[in-house]
Amino acid sequence: MHNSKCEIVGKLVFKNFYFGNERRWQWKKSLISKAMGFYGNLNGSMVITGESGSGKSNACKVIIDQLFKSGCTVSILDPHGEYLGIADGIHAEVYDAARSGINIFDLDGVGEKERSSELASMFRRIFRLGEVQSYVLYRCLLYTYRNCAENGSSPTIKTLLYTISRFKLHASGQEAHILEALEKRLSLIDSGPFSRSISFGKLLSENSIILLSGLHTIEAQKVYMEGFLRKVYNSMQSLNGRKLRIFIDEAGKIADSPLPGRLAAEGRKYGIGLISVSQRAKALDKDVNSNAALLISFYQREPEELNYLASYIAGGTEMGRYAEVKKAIRGLRRGYAIVMDYSEPEPVIVRFSEAKEGKGSLSFSMLSLSTEGISEDELLNKLSSDGFEKDAISGCVKKLEDEGRLMHFDVAAKRFCGRWYISSPRNSPEHDISVHIMHLRLKELGVRSRVYNSAYGPDIIAYLDGIKHALEYETGTKDAKQLTEMLSKRSKHYGRIIVVANEKAFAKYASIGYCLRTFCDYISDPLKDSKCETKDIIMQHAE
Repeated sequence: MHNSKCEIVGKLVFKNFYFGNERRWQWKKSLISKAMGFYGNLNGSMVITGESGSGKSNACKVIIDQLFKSGCTVSILDPHGEYLGIADGIHAEVYDAARSGINIFDLDGVGEKERSSELASMFRRIFRLGEVQSYVLYRCLLYTYRNCAENGSSPTIKTLLYTISRFKLHASGQEAHILEALEKRLSLIDSGPFSRSISFGKLLSENSIILLSGLHTIEAQKVYMEGFLRKVYNSMQSLNGRKLRIFIDEAGKIADSPLPGRLAAEGRKYGIGLISVSQRAKALDKDVNSNAALLISFYQREPEELNYLASYIAGGTEMGRYAEVKKAIRGLRRGYAIVMDYSEPEPVIVRFSEAKEGKGSLSFSMLSLSTEGISEDELLNKLSSDGFEKDAISGCVKKLEDEGRLMHFDVAAKRFCGRWYISSPRNSPEHDISVHIMHLRLKELGVRSRVYNSAYGPDIIAYLDGIKHALEYETGTKDAKQLTEMLSKRSKHYGRIIVVANEKAFAKYASIGYCLRTFCDYISDPLKDSKCETKDIIMQHAE
């Protein structure tokens, strides 16, 4: 990627014609290609626009490479994983937005009333709420903040939804309908990413790529993007002059938010530049466009957008200037763009070479492969087949474990014996890896099952002999009474219940009155007909 470049191949010039005394603006080709650098625009924002397939993403990679070499820190909001190939080239850490959260409820130095008002305004835009709905939501938000402050806890999307459910109990008529509508809409973002925050100071101190594709709704992506920009805005003064560039791909998703415009207008004095990438520049906030040090326009044919760009770049219609710019935009080939640099008097046509991409991010690949649990040998084989070196893999494992982002558990059961890795377990590494292995073993035997692993249900639900089974793995953290109470509730919904425990917990739960097996014994034969003097019928061999 480090050989990626951008060359000036044409320039808008004012030419004299001797026949007919006609004077007009025309494009003049450069006989000798001149490299164009973006180093002079380190303290400014950019807008990159053009139709799908015109070369925007490739141009972004070329620009990111130049900014990286010039000493800028780059953060990329990536909706589709288009920038993974350049991660190692710019030494970027890759974060999955579905697991690396932005708690949008953090006060970040503002008061409860102000933050409640900001959030109500954001939700109003994203979910298209009316005035009455927004006011009801504001009341719910303010109550949530005050209630959490009394309890010494921080608000989350779950606590807000709980507040709305409580308000519904005492509401009637129209307000009850409003609360129910709010509950349905906000449930679209009821997930971990909006209830916990990654270390934002660490994120802004290194090159980073934040993948938004794990957030499966447009509303969730919009909320995440706004939450991220708000935290950047509130952190501006603490950056100490560090040169930070924030790339927002598909910036049109948050075009109605005031945050991009405020960042573009105020971020420059703190060394922050906003690079907005969109198919339609006209749809962006006017402050984003007016504060851009560079406007890079690729091919465009949509009439309204074409007229807007031509007028914006030409800055006038005298002597055919507007017509020449419009004609040039409509005739651009893939990889070619018109660049309006506000430090230069006239626009130029540039050609972006193909950005050279690497294998991607080793750390992200490792964390993605170990989401549910993976054996050390399988992890090494998969990463090696993707082109990563063995020494680099070992070094990355140590780094991620030191950071607490990757954990391991040593499995003793035959067939699955050895070290297993897992990233971001819901419970302990032992619990989640063991549950995953139990699920794999059932799949080997052709038993239909799925991992549930939630406080609201069993670790595994399996279907055998026409009976719905609940499988629980226990590490010994619960006492026997707690476990018995939980299993009693399960027995109302499941035909058979089996508890699998590690060797230490097995003795602790010997008297629970439910079918109990050690992990190694269960993995050896999950379908074994073991005698159990309980009210439950245990699993039988599949016929």
